[in-house]
Amino acid sequence: MMKWLSLPPRRAALALCALPGAYWLRDGRRAFASALPRVEVRWVDPEPSWVGEGQPGALSFPRWVGVLPYEAFRGIEGRAELERDRRPAVIGRECRWLRYGAALVFEEGRVAVVGETEADVLELERAIASAPSEPEEALLSWLEPPEPDEVHAARIVRALSAIERGDLYQVNLARRLRLRAGGHPIALLARLGPPEGAEDLGGARFGFALDLGDFKCVSLSPELCLDVTPLGLVSTSPIKGTRPRASDPDEDRALARELDDNEKERAELTMVIDLERNDLARVARVGSVRVTEPPRVITHPTVHHREATVSAQLRPGVTRKELLEVMLPSGSVTGAPKRAAMAMIRELEGQRRGLYTGAVGYLGQDGGLRLSMAIRMLAIQQDIAEYLVGGGIVADSDPVRETEETRWKAEQLRRLVQGRFA
Repeated sequence: MMKWLSLPPRRAALALCALPGAYWLRDGRRAFASALPRVEVRWVDPEPSWVGEGQPGALSFPRWVGVLPYEAFRGIEGRAELERDRRPAVIGRECRWLRYGAALVFEEGRVAVVGETEADVLELERAIASAPSEPEEALLSWLEPPEPDEVHAARIVRALSAIERGDLYQVNLARRLRLRAGGHPIALLARLGPPEGAEDLGGARFGFALDLGDFKCVSLSPELCLDVTPLGLVSTSPIKGTRPRASDPDEDRALARELDDNEKERAELTMVIDLERNDLARVARVGSVRVTEPPRVITHPTVHHREATVSAQLRPGVTRKELLEVMLPSGSVTGAPKRAAMAMIRELEGQRRGLYTGAVGYLGQDGGLRLSMAIRMLAIQQDIAEYLVGGGIVADSDPVRETEETRWKAEQLRRLVQGRFA
């Protein structure tokens, strides 16, 4: 059942901040939001028996919304290695999913409530109508000074030595920013993006905000991790290579061209494409794995990236759990070979990643799965937020340039913090 609302989309989205279990997400095509979950589960596939319902082409909306942390998919490293990992535990170690019966759908400046039953639609509509239209103000400030650039550059130097020895070809290394956060995740996402328009909260292709009660997250991810259609077509769109945006149009176009022509960036994305092809081949029909969209530059609000898409048809009988355990963590955010890269991450990053470089997203009413990469991510517990930002390191990486790239990727966050608290 669907019912159009008279409320402006942004007001409807922000009204959810007063309700338990609220989320907002953009899946790269349209935006959804909801609250009042029925139940929470903590395993990889929230509903293994669910294959979807409804007619082909009918509007699907999130049935389950959840988080799949990096920490939950480290089995490839080996039991002995994991037991030797003495780094302190972090929040965001378990897969967590919330079940919803209805959702807001944002389209062309309008918002509708769609639900499994009329009662689900009415419950969400009434809750929004009675909720305050203005949530608690969302604020961010530095909890501690950002890690010095020299510390991250030294990390990269050590990784380059391992690459030179032949231990691995590529590794994705991150640095950590710690902040104090106030306000609801949806309100934070709204502050990080354009001032108007609920369809563009955060300004990211895969913007995401979720309140799990004891844990909250906000993501400005540009990257599709996994898209699985009800008919078993699987796609992933790795990103490698970054340049900042410029205010001058000619300079901005020149930066995009330089990114597209850069041999190091081209080689880095090629390596990740090969890794994703190999992983997909473990669960795909023979001969079905292919690059469906070749490498190209994609422009985002604060950066340019190079991106490609790899697709495959799942073999009959492969479950969602099996697929997720093969594909996560994605090679796009680990490196190659994957096990060696994850061991290097464990050695060089002083703290565990938690949710960062896992995945977030939803299982739809149609049985499809749509996940974005958990990057450009604020992970919040109480009023403490962590934001990790990194990049891929290969043999010809320059430590100074790679460190600078982490600042480009944090620009949307940094502008809000400094603009409010400088």
